[in-house]
Amino acid sequence: MRYLRGTMAATLAVPLLLSLAACSSDNSGPAPPPNTVFLTSSNTFNPSSLTVIVGGTVTWEWQPGASHNVAPVGSSVPTRSGPPVAAPHTYTFTFNTPGTFGYYCEVHGSLSQDGSASGMVGTIIVQ
Repeated sequence: MRYLRGTMAATLAVPLLLSLAACSSDNSGPAPPPNTVFLTSSNTFNPSSLTVIVGGTVTWEWQPGASHNVAPVGSSVPTRSGPPVAAPHTYTFTFNTPGTFGYYCEVHGSLSQDGSASGMVGTIIVQ
């Protein structure tokens, strides 16, 4: 009987240990929900590139720590989210046209004369 109970406990413990081993902590913060981009306190968009389907809506979610906004690079898509604000704040935009659309934060990024952006920048790819 003891052997049976020990075997049963081991049988239950192995899947639990394997599932815990599959979880890893890489200190990059929480993974964004689908079609969500976090604006972080380290002045980055997470993820910096996101692919959505035509008609897909993207939500940008401000994280505590800094004021940000979302502004288009080289087009009017996505539309500007407004002036820089601090968290809590969200902005959503629906992408109805296929293409690659750049955006940046006007506080932590910059737009050069040739129309390219640097600093806090991101890209939405619409397929």
